[in-house]
Amino acid sequence: MEAIKTLVYRRQNDDRRLQEANSSLIEAVESGSIRSVKELLDEGVDVNTKGDDGLTAIAVASGKGYTEVVNLLLNNGAQIETRDNDGRTPLMYAARNGQTEVVRRLVSAGADVNTQSNDGISALGFASYEGYIDIVNILVENGAQMKTRDNLGRTPLMYAAANGQTEVVRRLVSAGADVNTT
Repeated sequence: MEAIKTLVYRRQNDDRRLQEANSSLIEAVESGSIRSVKELLDEGVDVNTKGDDGLTAIAVASGKGYTEVVNLLLNNGAQIETRDNDGRTPLMYAARNGQTEVVRRLVSAGADVNTQSNDGISALGFASYEGYIDIVNILVENGAQMKTRDNLGRTPLMYAAANGQTEVVRRLVSAGADVNTT
């Protein structure tokens, strides 16, 4: 019986250490330390571990524009379509925060440009709202749908127009967005 208790205790300690190492990965990514991220991955930390909010290391790196870290995570098996608790993907974080090079990298790695968050917003919706024309161009050129609507019925064109993003409005209209959509 004592041997079983010892094994259970060891297993619990191993699980606790692994959980701490996994959360350390997200902390290392937040700091932008590629060396620390690499060391943790080399130690066997789960590249797809999620924080309490559902964020993964690749979502954090994408939102912060850490292209080298994104590349390292992708090369180590990071899942490109992971979603946080709000249904947002790494591509959405990059688009929302104006991280053009990361958007380009994620799209080239196969990120779905038409995925929508739990509230129905796509990467194109985020980029349109913020006025990130380069990102809008990348997404449109890679098949982003302009007719998608969020849960309140708003399209990317509506986001751009409501926020005074005239360059984005022009781009979306020239790409075929319907100006008569209500």
